[in-house]
Amino acid sequence: MANGSIFRTTNHGLNWKPYSRPNSSNPVSAIEVVRDSALAVDGLPAIRSLGVDGLSVWIKDSVMTLEYWYGVSRSIVRPEFSLASAVTHADNVVFIALKRYGILRFNTQRDAIDTLTLGHLSGAYLSALAVQDDYLYAGVKQGRGGLHRRPLTGTLFESVPFDRESGVLEVTCLQPSPRGLYIGTKEHGVLLAGRASRIMRSISDGLLHAMSQNIVPRDSSLFIACRLRGIYFMRDISDEVRPLTSLLPQSPEYILGSIGSAIVVGFADGRLLRSTKNHQGWDSIPSPFKRAHLNALTSQGDNLYAATINGVWLTSDTGKTWRSLDSNLNRENVRKVVVHDSVTVVIASSKTFFLYPSGETSPFDPKLTLDYPPRILDVLFHRGRLYGVGYPGLYTSDDFGRTWTVYKMPPKVMVVRTLAISNNTMYIATDMGQLMSCPMP
Repeated sequence: MANGSIFRTTNHGLNWKPYSRPNSSNPVSAIEVVRDSALAVDGLPAIRSLGVDGLSVWIKDSVMTLEYWYGVSRSIVRPEFSLASAVTHADNVVFIALKRYGILRFNTQRDAIDTLTLGHLSGAYLSALAVQDDYLYAGVKQGRGGLHRRPLTGTLFESVPFDRESGVLEVTCLQPSPRGLYIGTKEHGVLLAGRASRIMRSISDGLLHAMSQNIVPRDSSLFIACRLRGIYFMRDISDEVRPLTSLLPQSPEYILGSIGSAIVVGFADGRLLRSTKNHQGWDSIPSPFKRAHLNALTSQGDNLYAATINGVWLTSDTGKTWRSLDSNLNRENVRKVVVHDSVTVVIASSKTFFLYPSGETSPFDPKLTLDYPPRILDVLFHRGRLYGVGYPGLYTSDDFGRTWTVYKMPPKVMVVRTLAISNNTMYIATDMGQLMSCPMP
């Protein structure tokens, strides 16, 4: 933290407690994953990469020191090492970030050094490096910001999406672990990119703010998916929330949906399970998403829709066969699908699309001229009218998304995240954490 405070978690980010240490006025800019309850923090005089492969790398000023597990060390001196802002290594290769001046690749066996091709990261301030699952990850602060990766044997960097609109995400440190890659940021807490996931998600918001992923009502019960924890349920609104007793595979992600009376759960690695009678056990559903990340599951009758980072996929026979809802959207990171007899709404990271039974696909276009492109982040249907929220506020449509009416929001309310309608009252939640309501006309 900027004020020098340290917080410790012993349950993978579900709860955080203050951790006191001497000399706490120093800012903290690193994450360490430890296997026991001890936590050691010390002042680091050099940039370092401590490896489990028996090699440790240290850079200070213009000197890079390679220290091997058997006690031998050697030093390499190059003027450009004085610009080093991060270092990591894998096998016999050391990667060195030089602030805004690129990434060096040093082969420790041949003592050969070259420069990586950065592509869209050219000129970006490289603040952190890490290797995880045969990928080189680069964290960027200032300017573009964000987390980016490339295969160790590849040539191009790609951006790793964050699961919320965040502005510039400034990465300060990276820490690989058996669970995935932890990302320390300047203003957005600690994030995790799971080993089966290509999306960063917050783990430091706490259960109240970030862990509940989605809710599925079934009869009089509510089933709640909680990131990193599992599935919880309530038998009715007066009941306590309790974990589902039937065992589920451990996963950083639990995406809920339903088919008929059964609950469907999607996992970070793309697997799908369907609950048996009375939700006492689980059957596997054939899934084509071995390498894709599930964002959401939606059902209508016997149809199950899967929103993924590679478009929307549909099965009508409990997973025996899957087809793309629209192949033109297969490059879209789809966050949510809302199905209606007259239109299917596909909410993606780039924009929102409306798919009509005639085969027509139309992007969201409210015909507005604004400082930023208008966006829809959530929709619902109520009494034949389509309601949408996003930037710059509230929209309604009486022709299923072809034309829109825009409603003026209170001052300082620019982005509305989600909405609900109950007892003839509309509730909206804003980007600033406000909850507002108004009577329906």
